Amino acid sequence: IVPSMLLIVFSLSTLLSIDINFFKSQLFFVFVGIAFFILFNLFDYRLFKRFAIFIYLVSLIAFSILLLVGIEARGAVRWFEIAGLRIQFSELLKPFLLLSLSSFLVENEGKLTLKIFLLVIISTIVVSFFVFLEPDLGNAIIYVVVSFLVLFYLRFPIKYFIGSGFLASLSLPIFWFFLHGYQRQRILTFLNPTIDPLGVSYNAIQAIIAVGSGEFIGRGLGFGTQSQLRFLPERHTDFMFATLSEQFGFIGS
Repeated sequence: IVPSMLLIVFSLSTLLSIDINFFKSQLFFVFVGIAFFILFNLFDYRLFKRFAIFIYLVSLIAFSILLLVGIEARGAVRWFEIAGLRIQFSELLKPFLLLSLSSFLVENEGKLTLKIFLLVIISTIVVSFFVFLEPDLGNAIIYVVVSFLVLFYLRFPIKYFIGSGFLASLSLPIFWFFLHGYQRQRILTFLNPTIDPLGVSYNAIQAIIAVGSGEFIGRGLGFGTQSQLRFLPERHTDFMFATLSEQFGFIGS
């Protein structure tokens, strides 16, 4: 609980220094989160084992519906709108899919076979493909990586991972072909952050400047130039860490 509470305090403080409306909105969701935390704490998590397959199938159906009737914003269809509130489904689904995956592996505890390994990977790739179609490459990658880490933690034979890595490397050219233009640009920018300073590299460069300007102890709450003067895009969401680093420095970050 302590790390979560520290994150909440740092985040709310940073949001308050940027815009009080961001602070009020996030504070509301903090209370919602705490309420759900208490609610789920009342249940025995082992009960979810009974619903593992059901959760997975409902997830696939929900993703299919999302792609058809979801809310589009900035070229992506990632949100359901309920009572005026936008919900990013791939984020909401993460803990439930993790429970579903864990339940399946517990049911087959000790069976470190290729069949179990492939079942987990294939079922994860199917869900990740739906997330990729939104498009949301970041979350699609997270789903796959987390699944591999869980399998690695359970000590499946290392040859399975080597084989998977080899097949994945062979499929990279095909994968690259299916990427959107902006996704390719992001990967190229990651590999070379200064490739286009006023274009696709702008966001990354501004984030680096913000983090660097925080130095060791930070510029102080409300004194971050990159975030306060809005050089830093999406300063309260995608680049929240850069905003925090600028104000609290290396120690805070």
